[in-house]
Amino acid sequence: MKKSTSLDMVKALLLIALPILLIVWFFTDMKEPPPQRVDWEPMHAQAVREAPFQVVLPQNLPEQAGTGWIPTRATWTKQGQTTLNAEIATRNTWRIGYVGPDGIYYEVNQADGEPRTFIAQVSRDARPVGEVQVGERTWQEYRTTDGRTRALTYQASDSTIAVVADTGTQSLQNFASTLVIPQG
Repeated sequence: MKKSTSLDMVKALLLIALPILLIVWFFTDMKEPPPQRVDWEPMHAQAVREAPFQVVLPQNLPEQAGTGWIPTRATWTKQGQTTLNAEIATRNTWRIGYVGPDGIYYEVNQADGEPRTFIAQVSRDARPVGEVQVGERTWQEYRTTDGRTRALTYQASDSTIAVVADTGTQSLQNFASTLVIPQG
């Protein structure tokens, strides 16, 4: 029987280490797929036709370094309809969400009916922390107990508007400032 040499040991280690290194490289080099763009316009048109309130929409979203805002969600749920989680909607609700140039998801939620439960639902049970001025309107700021999610809410005459994101107050204010909110 031949005695093992140092060279044999190095070969054995390479034989074991090479596949492990390839597996680690393959799974750590995975790039996140780009957000899936949705066509929000048909849902928005339906909401405008059916909503008992004037539907808000972001306009003129600012570009950053050549990247834009990608609409990734648009839903309109009429009161009494079945929701995506198979419940009966207790209010009319419009939602539109975007992935911003910063990679953060921003969502606009608008609904009629009692605001307290609506705000708790869309803000992950955030608590009010104060008021902020966005343009000519005063918004109530909410923050979750873990500090991750912030929401700005505005009580229009016919609905409650909530802008929600896992970002800082200033970024959320900048996004809220793009909303076209009908007077009234």
